[in-house]
Amino acid sequence: MRVSLPLWAQRLTETGYHKVHDGEEKIVPGGRGVLARIRNSSSRVKIYAGMAIAFFFVLSLNMFSGGPHLPISHTKEVDAKYLHILIPANKRDINLCKTVASAAVLRYPIPTLVNWKKNFSDPVFGNVGDSHIGKIKGVLDYLNTLPADRDDDLVVLVDGYDIWFQLRPETLLERYFDMNQRADERVQKRLGRTAAKTEGIRQSIVFSAQKKCWPRDSDDPACFAAPESSLSKDIYGPLTDTKVDNDENEYIKFRPRYLNSGVMMGELGSVKKFFNRSVEVMALGQHKGSDQNVFSQIFGEQEFQREVIRERYLTSSQRFARWLKSAFGMKEASAPFEYGIGLDYASALGHPTVFAEYDSEWVQYDDPASIEQASKKLGISPQHVHGLPDDIASSLPPFWSQNPNEDMLPFDKDWSNVSLHTNLWTANVPAMIHHNAHINGMKNLRQKSWDKVWFQPYLRQLLNAYVNEPYRAFAVLKNGEKETAWWSKYQKKWETHSDKATHEWVSWKALCGGEEFEKELFRDGLGPWVPPRFDY
Repeated sequence: MRVSLPLWAQRLTETGYHKVHDGEEKIVPGGRGVLARIRNSSSRVKIYAGMAIAFFFVLSLNMFSGGPHLPISHTKEVDAKYLHILIPANKRDINLCKTVASAAVLRYPIPTLVNWKKNFSDPVFGNVGDSHIGKIKGVLDYLNTLPADRDDDLVVLVDGYDIWFQLRPETLLERYFDMNQRADERVQKRLGRTAAKTEGIRQSIVFSAQKKCWPRDSDDPACFAAPESSLSKDIYGPLTDTKVDNDENEYIKFRPRYLNSGVMMGELGSVKKFFNRSVEVMALGQHKGSDQNVFSQIFGEQEFQREVIRERYLTSSQRFARWLKSAFGMKEASAPFEYGIGLDYASALGHPTVFAEYDSEWVQYDDPASIEQASKKLGISPQHVHGLPDDIASSLPPFWSQNPNEDMLPFDKDWSNVSLHTNLWTANVPAMIHHNAHINGMKNLRQKSWDKVWFQPYLRQLLNAYVNEPYRAFAVLKNGEKETAWWSKYQKKWETHSDKATHEWVSWKALCGGEEFEKELFRDGLGPWVPPRFDY
């Protein structure tokens, strides 16, 4: 039985959302409801003629309908934005290849490698001496190359050597927006609606959450000022948030509450502001060689300021607020300590496995018995997982391809028929898996469990299908009467972008080529992978 496409995916094939060959039209980021010409190499005359036709077409729409309308949509407003995927990585590594390949087969935008080929001990780079700290300056330098009119784009920043993508980008986007909406409701409840709106407090940056505050001490504001987790207070049973007698991890029953820097997603403008502050903190020498330490400090500053604001709006006197600020060395409440930071408590965007080594398992949703058995193994009774999440079931099927027979893919399978890494406590299937657990040699899971991720046995065919697809929007999200088409900034698919001006594009061969790497990646005995086309 052929898997049917969700409605939004069907719309990707409609005129206006994609570009196949010269002269095609698309809704481009920055165009905001205007049909924009992209490429036509036939002749200069055709270019000018096309521009004139487009101009008079749009002009006539404005004259007779009061504003631009698109033929591909019945909604009142259509927008287009970029999703930027940033991966801090300065050298090739088999685990970097797994990150890049997993993003590609799921149709994520081409990632940009931040700090590619850079030496962190180089005086030109600031003598930071550490890749985690170098990540901060490298990301900011790249973000500053993007124009201010792109501040509404979204940025996804992931660690380069232990992250696997496993769900479609439309699922990630939907979860991000839903998570922000629910976080804003919690903040308004905590601070008061008037305070939140007056002070402009809303969530626009999301980090992963982990169970232990690290590398800060527990009496540091970055730790004790962290808000309570939004998860149920008994999600791990009667011992929830209690240290247990476990030599390997006494925090195993804690709800995730503290910032983990492995996965971050946010609005480009907000992320720029956040990284500017990060560079300031880094310059003060308060980083302890850890980007997570810097980010946690900023998160703590934000939460202290929010508490000051809450107290100020609760009382007519500002005496207590002034005392709080004085006691903890905080600046005035109008200082820019609000960054819109929140945490992904339920591991919906990404699941860091550190301090949560036994929270998750690979399961298949068309086999309820295996889910029950995995839950019992982790001591979860009654089980928390009761079926495939709706947002995954409604997304583009895992093996969808324009030419499924040619690509020899099992296109009849849906998401319930494939293996998914699932947090059995929160009942979430994370969009990304962060293999940062390290006890008992668990870093080896990057090799041992590679064949468990659903796409690995078909990686070669899926990469072929990905490269053969036209450049087009990879997701369309609808909010009320507004549609947003999400695009990759770059058209190339057979190379990876980098922030290095002299080597802007990194070929597959340079990044992941070679017998050792490709043998581990594909595990099919078919030798090197060669991109099927280089003609666009």
